[in-house]
Amino acid sequence: MFGLHPYDLAIIVAYLVLIAAIGLYAARRVRSTSEYFMGNRRFGKLLMIGQSFGIGTHADQPVGTAGKSYALGFSGLWFGWKFIFCTPFYWLIAPIFRRLRFITSAEFMEARFGRGIGVLYGLYAVLYLMMNMSAMQNGAAKVVSQATGGALSHAVVIGSMSVIFIAYSFMGGRVSSVMADFFQSLLIIVLSIILIPFGLAQLGGFAAFKATLTESQLSLAIPGGLTIGLIAILSVQSLCSIFSQPHVMGSVGSGRTELNCRVGFTYGNLVKRFCTIGWALVGLIVIALVARGTIPAPKDPEAAFGVACQQLLGPGFLGVMVASILATNMSTCSAFMVDMGALFVQNVYRPYFRADAPDAHYLNLGRAAGVVMTLGSMGLVYVMPNVLDTILQSDSLAAFMGVSFIAGLVWPRANRVGAALAFLTGTGVNLALNLAWHGNLMAWHADIFLYSLLASVVALIGGSLLTRPEPAAAWEALQERLHTPASVEGVPAAEVTERSRAAEANGEGLLLVDLLRLPQTFSFRRYRTDLVGFAGALGVVAVLIACAFAIVHA
Repeated sequence: MFGLHPYDLAIIVAYLVLIAAIGLYAARRVRSTSEYFMGNRRFGKLLMIGQSFGIGTHADQPVGTAGKSYALGFSGLWFGWKFIFCTPFYWLIAPIFRRLRFITSAEFMEARFGRGIGVLYGLYAVLYLMMNMSAMQNGAAKVVSQATGGALSHAVVIGSMSVIFIAYSFMGGRVSSVMADFFQSLLIIVLSIILIPFGLAQLGGFAAFKATLTESQLSLAIPGGLTIGLIAILSVQSLCSIFSQPHVMGSVGSGRTELNCRVGFTYGNLVKRFCTIGWALVGLIVIALVARGTIPAPKDPEAAFGVACQQLLGPGFLGVMVASILATNMSTCSAFMVDMGALFVQNVYRPYFRADAPDAHYLNLGRAAGVVMTLGSMGLVYVMPNVLDTILQSDSLAAFMGVSFIAGLVWPRANRVGAALAFLTGTGVNLALNLAWHGNLMAWHADIFLYSLLASVVALIGGSLLTRPEPAAAWEALQERLHTPASVEGVPAAEVTERSRAAEANGEGLLLVDLLRLPQTFSFRRYRTDLVGFAGALGVVAVLIACAFAIVHA
């Protein structure tokens, strides 16, 4: 059936049934919007790690990294590691979303800059989520179709994925998504290593594998296509965009404690960086197998991963690989569907159409809205067929919105005019330069992004300084949230301010929230959790890089 071995088909079907059962089982107690959209902010460290790892890992990433490593050697690893130096900053960013205590980022933008900016953010957010969901569905479909030699078609893969994650997300929302993400994160790790032992066995062991490769193929020197400057630009893009990516408020802010949020966001992404080493090794194994004449040379470097699947995996193991690839995308698409439903309910329907409906009404509407927008994203697959450019362009949009988001957190003078101009100017310059210089609106270019980001920052500053400031009450209300640690939630109202000050003075202060006041506020004791955790994450990054070097020199 479908041209697959019965073992492979059985494993794929078993995976789809199991993940649906996990999601539906977790959904049985979801009865409110708080549960559906945020899981009542009760998730522990392991679930938060699984959620961040699952949401942040997509099928295009192992394929792209393996393809670059096949074309360039081990230095192709840096294409998968292009955001590695940003990851320690996630430790500093995560508690901000926990303290904001909003369901969607559009609520923050509205509270800070007014309803008009909330609507602008909502429109951007839906477009961002639909673009990314489309790219992920498209990427997974291409990979699975290639890995199975066309036995599972592009349309069949998209349809089967969508039916399953829509079903459990519709019922259980964030709760089902997080539970399924944890299980699927284990499969993603399997995806990262399963090809390696089969490839090394074919080559006669690790020593024989290395002996087949040239010195340049084993080098970790950054390749010409990925310069230090480009890594720096991508890092800036990542840091700006991470604040305004619509799914971050829900996925990062749903932990029980600030520490859970920090650990989940930071170490979920560091697990992904570890898996990237495995993806790069697959590319090297394909080089060695081609050099030995064991397998035919892929016509396209990005086909290396699929060729390895076809040539190395026997009956049953190919089914595990396909299930793992499906897991990388279903985990992300599930979270995105919940976030789109939340955006529609919290930022469109509730404020503009019906503000006093029963909670069950909003719950059902959020479910339906998520399904409709998910189906819309499936249509975008055929409008924007290039996976990488679609993702990079959506991250550029997020970076331009991120300029306004970050300013809203740290700069009292930022206002709604500056916020709107920052996003519209950055987006406009980006599209205009793409069209003028390359004749293609959707292709991503580092220099154009950098010019557009600078234009966005200038527009924010100029627009804010030349027009009326926001009411002081809006700034003060948000600062009160940001300076109230989650650790004091539940104490008597009269004690909140005093407890908050004591907690911040004893290690729970946030560096990024106090960014423009650091000369007056800085002390190690005040920012101890930020500083120690940031240093620890930097240490893990150093260990990962050392592991990569050890592989080369072993």
